[in-house]
Amino acid sequence: MTRESFVIRTGAKINICLEILGVRGDGLHELRSLFAPVASPSDTLHLSPLPGSGGLALSCSMPELEGGENILYAAYEAFAAASGERPGLEVHLEKGVPPGSGLGGASADAAALLLYLNDRLPGGSRLDSPTLLSVAASIGSDVPFFLLGQTAWVTGAGEEVTVAGADPRLDGLVIVCPDIVVSTAWAYREFDRWAGSREGPGKSLTRSSKAFKDSFCSSGQLWRNDFEPVVFRSHPELRSLKYTLYRIGARAVALNGSGSSMTALFGSKEALKRCQSFLEQNSISHFFAASNSDWGVAKW
Repeated sequence: MTRESFVIRTGAKINICLEILGVRGDGLHELRSLFAPVASPSDTLHLSPLPGSGGLALSCSMPELEGGENILYAAYEAFAAASGERPGLEVHLEKGVPPGSGLGGASADAAALLLYLNDRLPGGSRLDSPTLLSVAASIGSDVPFFLLGQTAWVTGAGEEVTVAGADPRLDGLVIVCPDIVVSTAWAYREFDRWAGSREGPGKSLTRSSKAFKDSFCSSGQLWRNDFEPVVFRSHPELRSLKYTLYRIGARAVALNGSGSSMTALFGSKEALKRCQSFLEQNSISHFFAASNSDWGVAKW
């Protein structure tokens, strides 16, 4: 291991679609989702190697996340078990991705730590890609996706990742992060209870219009999330927020993961500015993506 300190921005993900297909024999849920990586919001890892071995020393900008249940401990121990290496490492986690937002911040952190640990090993000792993916899958369902860092279809319980044939157009995309925390474990329990008492997932709230056919994943049932009926039932303010985003000009809106964040896609700079004004007036955290420099709004 080298002794040089590193700073890594880990990024996040959005769900362009998320379908819950059923419960597997092992008790995990079978999923089909299209993930896209985004650079912001992002956590930041400050990594400082320590002399010799000795494990992971973790601190965090949110002290309540420093405990042993933090996914970074799980990532370190899983890597140590697979590689036989336990380097001394001090990590400070600076949180930028809101916890409980469905943006995969913790999983991105775990993947970044795995890549860092593996890259620091001598070439002949590094884990190969299939082994590293297997280690990632043992840590959490979204971690394998963050190892690849490309738009991808995620299936199985999240461990099967297939790179998509195209990247989404992110012009006019806003990630909206209301100050609400949604537990993923709770969301799955509620979905199972809700699905067992109904015919199946309800109608998507996402509008379908031929007018939007030129925009990747902004028409039909692809832009959807099966968690929305149960999450919106318990958090009606999220349902109201989604409809408000439509009223001010969004062409597509969908929950990320089990929430509480949403992505909203706008087709013009005027609609995007209306969105920005609404979110700022209501003190709702948000992040913009716009690859068209002519729009003149915040961008990644």
